[in-house]
Amino acid sequence: MTIRVRRKVLQAGTSWQRVVLGYCLLGAVLGIILLHPLTMIIYWQDLHDHPATTAKTIIEFVVVRTTHSFTPPMLPMTASFALMGMIVGLLFARLHLLLVSGLYEISLLEKELAQGIPALIRAGEGAHTEFKSTARWDVRQDKLNKAMERQIVKTIAAFSNHEGGNLIVGVDDDGDAVGLEMGYQTLRKKTETVLKSG
Repeated sequence: MTIRVRRKVLQAGTSWQRVVLGYCLLGAVLGIILLHPLTMIIYWQDLHDHPATTAKTIIEFVVVRTTHSFTPPMLPMTASFALMGMIVGLLFARLHLLLVSGLYEISLLEKELAQGIPALIRAGEGAHTEFKSTARWDVRQDKLNKAMERQIVKTIAAFSNHEGGNLIVGVDDDGDAVGLEMGYQTLRKKTETVLKSG
């Protein structure tokens, strides 16, 4: 039985805080240099609804109003445009992080598919692979041992809290297949399973 546990993580060297900060700063800058002038153009069109309006007069109005927006009385309005841009930046940062995490997960799964379980066993135990002889039967004591189930759960939790991995049950530490027959014999109903493989 093989249990594969995956946890979504960023690529090595990428800090999610840096990604969020970068998108927030970019959003704030774009909020000031794009949203604010766009609002000024709409404001201009509402106030000056005559056909003599040219692109040059609109641009002059926007430039004057944008430079005026950095004066102390206008800073609250400028800050609100920066805040709107930061909120949009946060949304894009979330999308970016989800995309990167999904791509990383796909790359890990592609590597696993290329290997297969026999190759994982030949490669031996490591940071992403763990062997357990059994899930319920203690081979050393030759009897049922509920502590074995807790070890399985602890291993799954450890993989979940790190980068994920493969738990292969029915294989000893040397990579020899020992099977699960003794563990199955301890079940009350023969159709009952201890853990569902994923």
